[in-house]
Amino acid sequence: MKWESLSGTSQIFSSEEVQRCISNLLQLELEVRELDETLLRESTSIAFDGEVTFYDAIPIGIAKLEKTERVTADRKTQFMPLSREVIR
Repeated sequence: MKWESLSGTSQIFSSEEVQRCISNLLQLELEVRELDETLLRESTSIAFDGEVTFYDAIPIGIAKLEKTERVTADRKTQFMPLSREVIR
């Protein structure tokens, strides 16, 4: 399986590596949240205020509504643009 990032870098993964990643992901016991009206409005506001995509604003909207902290490794599109008052 070939994977390519937006920066243009790519990497080839073996079937075994992908299967191991899937197993690890499923062990995280992630919770799926529906995109309801409250989350839609909150995320839209964050996207406009932070000048980021709606896609990047959704995790921030969830964190705000759940009154939790967010953790991201996406410094370019989430951390830096949204580290201002938008997420406080």
